[in-house]
This record gives sequence, structure tokens and C-alpha cells, in this order.
Amino acid sequence: MYLIIDGSSMLSTNYYGTLPFSVLTAKTDEEKAKHFKEIMQTKDGVYTNGVFSSLRNILNIINDQQPEGIAVCLDASRDTFRRELYSDYKAQRGGTPSPLKEQFNTFNKILNEIGIPTFYSTRFEADDLAGSLARKIESLGGTCAVMSADKDYYQLVTSNTKFWRIIPSPAQPKYKKLYGINFSQYVKDNNLPKGVFEITEDTGIIADKEIIHLTPEQFIDYLSVVGDKVDNIPGVQSVGPKSIVPLLQEYGTLSDIYSAIQEAMDEGTMKQLADDFKEIGVKKSTINALMDHKDEADLSRLLAQINCSCPVPNDLESYKLNINKDGLAEVINRYEFKSLEKFIDEEMELERE
Repeated sequence: MYLIIDGSSMLSTNYYGTLPFSVLTAKTDEEKAKHFKEIMQTKDGVYTNGVFSSLRNILNIINDQQPEGIAVCLDASRDTFRRELYSDYKAQRGGTPSPLKEQFNTFNKILNEIGIPTFYSTRFEADDLAGSLARKIESLGGTCAVMSADKDYYQLVTSNTKFWRIIPSPAQPKYKKLYGINFSQYVKDNNLPKGVFEITEDTGIIADKEIIHLTPEQFIDYLSVVGDKVDNIPGVQSVGPKSIVPLLQEYGTLSDIYSAIQEAMDEGTMKQLADDFKEIGVKKSTINALMDHKDEADLSRLLAQINCSCPVPNDLESYKLNINKDGLAEVINRYEFKSLEKFIDEEMELERE
């Protein structure tokens, strides 16, 4: 199995998860900046809190899960092709804090020094690159796990690609309740990285505080309608999960839903269609909302769908795990990661035959 990691998601999660309390609770950017000196850094003032935790996570995965290969995908710019389609895409997001911004460059440099390939592009996002890598590895006969905290990766799931979703500690009780598991024991029993829940075609995904059972392809349609506040994807106004999920389960695709509405309009059977919607718990007003905002749904699909056609290497050898132990030792020394020295011991299996 090959592991594809959303490095931007991992680094950001680890950065915010290890910030000093003083930075987390500061109310303004100016107040936060006053406490930046308390963030983990080298004696030369290089910020390392997110990088350290991310590197430790990856090295633990190499030893515990032993993937055949690892690739890390990073965001290089917000001005990707999606901004060209919709200028307000992610427009509500603030600037990246300087200690985190600096660590993106450090993380990329470290990974390359130790022999883990990284992929980034000013035109595509990390999830596009991850999707393209997954499809390429599948086409070459390999199997994958894609690892991220972002629920959108569910659309990449196939019989040969699993989604290792990173679940922050505060959200784990929700998984315990809805899936009926002890999260820590579940991770142990399934040989998963700490804090990871494995999503397959049969698992469903938690959205709107409940498990929804849609195919990965239907999940794209779901996002096209409900939108995404985090990425500022508009979706369809007034149509939420409680309406679109049963409609997709009944009709199959968003395109089929629109075809059914258009057919009813052409044949004068709108009352029957409204009754059909009512039978599955969907209000009649949903019909008008979908038709009035079809352009927004079409745009939202273009924004929400992961582009799996980015140029990536066309051979499995490019993704094979081959850790440079000398490079790792140098990184550990340079960035003062003393507690990671155990990973260069002879007993640690950092290289595969």
C-alpha cells in the first residue's frame, strides 16, 4: 500500500494543535504576534512546532504501518484554477500566520532531504495532486490510502483507495457514538496511525453530525448542493443535507434529479413530483430552490470536485519508500529534534528491501 499525505492539512493541524495557550487565546493578530517567541523553535529562531510533530507522525507511520511508499502533497498558492472560476473562492480566509507560513518551506525542504517526495503546484491544490497520485498509482496496479483531516477526500475512495481521515481528539467521541467504537481500541485493532479513522466505500462519512451513506461520486453532488463555508463554495441556497441526501439516495445523481424536475415541468406533472419528494421527506420548495440556483450548483461542483488529472510521475518507483538515514540524522541535528534520534537507530525499519 502507498500512502499519500495531505501535507498542508497535516502541518496546519499540528501547528495549531501545539501552539502555546498564550497564542491560542490572544484576541488580535497583534497580541498573537507578541507571543510568537513562545512557539517551539531552534536556537537560531526557526519555528518548528508543526514541522516537528508532522515529521514524527510520518516516521511513526513508516515504522508502524510500513507503507510501500509515501508522497506528500502541499499547497503552494491560493490563486489556483478555482480562483479563476470563482474569485471569492476561499476569499474569507485570513492570511497565514508567519510562523506557519515559514514552516511550509521548512517542511518541504526536510522531506526532500530525507527522501520523501513532495508535490506542489501554483495551479492545483494539495487535494488535486493527491487525487492524481491516487489514480495514477491505481492505474499502475497499486493500492493507496490518502490521509487528511479534510472530509472532501471521501470522493477519492474506491476499492483500491482508502481515506485515512485525521480526527482531532475533541471529535473522536462523536465517532465513538455514531459508529459504536472505542476510538483508541479501533485504531489499535486496525493498525492505523494515531487519531485516524479509515473510510472505505462501505463506511459512509460523518456530515451534519450524522453518518451519511452516499457513494464517493454522490458525495461530489452533495457538496455541490450544500456548499462549503470553509472554502466559500456557495452551494444551493435553502437546500441542506436533510433534503439532498434522500434525493441522491432516491435518484442517484444530481443530474438525474434535475432531469426528473425538467421532465415534470415539460409534462405538467409537477404535483406528482412534489408528492414523490414528500414521500422521501423532502419539501416541495426544494424543487424551486434547485432550479433557481442551478448555476450555483454547477459552479459549486467545479469547485468541490477534486481534479485527478494533474501531471504526476508515471511509475511506481517514484513513490517507493527509500529514507535517507544520513539526511534524517542531519535534519534531526540541525532542527534540534533530539527526541527523534530513536528513528535513526539500527533497529528502526526506515528502509524497505
